[in-house]
Amino acid sequence: METREKLRSLGYLASPQVQARAAFSPKDDLKVLLPDHAKWMRATAARQAGRVEEGISLLREIIAERPDFDLAHTYLSNYLKETGQREEALAVLRRALERNPSSLRIISSYGIALVEAGRFDEAVTAFERGLALVDTDPEVWNYLGVAHWNRGRFQDAQRCYEKALSLDSNYAIVFNNLGSLYLSEYLAAKDPKILAKAEAEFRGAIRLDPGYASAFNGLGTALKMRGDAAGAVGAWERALELKPDFAYPLYNLGLIRMAEGNRSKALEYFLRYKEKHYGSLAAGEKARLDSLIKDCRE
Repeated sequence: METREKLRSLGYLASPQVQARAAFSPKDDLKVLLPDHAKWMRATAARQAGRVEEGISLLREIIAERPDFDLAHTYLSNYLKETGQREEALAVLRRALERNPSSLRIISSYGIALVEAGRFDEAVTAFERGLALVDTDPEVWNYLGVAHWNRGRFQDAQRCYEKALSLDSNYAIVFNNLGSLYLSEYLAAKDPKILAKAEAEFRGAIRLDPGYASAFNGLGTALKMRGDAAGAVGAWERALELKPDFAYPLYNLGLIRMAEGNRSKALEYFLRYKEKHYGSLAAGEKARLDSLIKDCRE
């Protein structure tokens, strides 16, 4: 499931629902389709062998020959993201959607890419467009919920998550997302009942996927908020066992060990955090981390 989450976060879609083609043309003949499919497989093989640029070139050739080959568009977007070309990756999907306005695979991929880019209003528009075609894809409902959550529309996000679970009750990511939603609501309302809901959702995600590091991290946060420091430490340590460079539990464990007076252990966590994540921190966050490390060493 952690692998599934990583793939989804990169925009790889497992199995979006695809509408049946209403009409066929000579271009849909199997003999015509096979060469493009073979080229697509060559592109994926090239990428797996580390030749990403070769894969990108092959996918562009397919799109030029077959603009309605939706997998070529979504894979090209993913490969461009891997090479740091995020704006071009979004542009590929935007152009693909103009050419294929009823492709749920492209709509979903575009919406997810917009979420990753922080363009949440546009993502909502894209997902609602997909749901107007077919409203039974739990992944679309989940990501629509993520977009609403980032817009501060908690009730809309909750409605979307619950719809996703009604379609797939074993979707651990949605349980985790609901837990995060309830944590956000708790911070605003300080209602212990909401905090209890967050904890229950994180535990539900873990029951479905015992290797889900993000759910253990969320559980640790919920436990710390209700005063169970020992439980929080156990959850965060488990998250690190599953994902050793996970930023949040590294930093949180440093803080909690420092509060306990265990400066040597706190220093260990802060140094690991700095080694892995210092370059991505804002200036103020870097200064705060450096100050904590200095305090631990004194």
